[in-house]
Amino acid sequence: MGLKENLTQIYDKQYRKLIIIPAILILLSIGVIVANYAGTGEWFKKDVSLKGGITITVFSERQVDADSVQGQMSRQLGRDVSVRLLSQAGALTGFVVDAEGAENDVEATIKSLESIVGPLDREQYSVQVIGSTLSESFLREAAVALLIAFALMGLTVLIYFRAFVPSLFVISAVLSDILCTFAVMVLLNERLSSAGMAAFLMLIGYSVDTDILLTTRVLQGREGTVFERTVGAMKTGVFMTLTALAATIAGLLITQSEVIRQIMLVLSVGLVFDMIHTWLTNATVLRWYLERRQAA
Repeated sequence: MGLKENLTQIYDKQYRKLIIIPAILILLSIGVIVANYAGTGEWFKKDVSLKGGITITVFSERQVDADSVQGQMSRQLGRDVSVRLLSQAGALTGFVVDAEGAENDVEATIKSLESIVGPLDREQYSVQVIGSTLSESFLREAAVALLIAFALMGLTVLIYFRAFVPSLFVISAVLSDILCTFAVMVLLNERLSSAGMAAFLMLIGYSVDTDILLTTRVLQGREGTVFERTVGAMKTGVFMTLTALAATIAGLLITQSEVIRQIMLVLSVGLVFDMIHTWLTNATVLRWYLERRQAA
């Protein structure tokens, strides 16, 4: 018996046990998020666009050690500072410094930077200051938009299937994708920006596609058994996800933009979890639900 046949047999006979895998992932994700909040007082790290602060973009080919600059500036200023390099076609084109502070802290931040990397001509850098009030307002609006998008997605699913339990499976799978992806961002110590929040909105759409495909094929299909319809949906759904994943990984590896990099990172991680929660969670509970209903 070949590998494909063995995997199919396991998926057919042991499908209830396979749900342990996504269940463990969900528990670990909750643990990571709660532990991070307990240790830092924040659910996740925010960049300047979400918490306010000073962004200094330096256009220079000089070699800098981002970690060293970040550490020294943080000690000198007594404020949180992050430094990331900019490159194009593999060549260094500059770096970006994000620091906590307000308008009156700009001069001290620039002096601290120059004391480490050397004097900078005014034409070499640009400075952007985002107020904490504005960034907090944007964060609230982004969170509300995320909740509204999720609620509307759930309502659309309920209206389309007109069956509460299968719709609930779809909604829970999408929620699991978002939860696990968020936990990975926390583990990677990723500073989420406004682009990252937008990526989570996009992830709702990506995640629900395969779950709707699965539920439609299994719930409304009439040919074959529940398992055969599930496998048929899986062949199409996994191909869809892998195609999207190839595109997001390519974007992640090639892009020089921090905005695009974070969007591609969130989507790439989310798509991996989507395969797990769609085909090990949603498919399992949907099959159990339908077989139990048929036996009744």
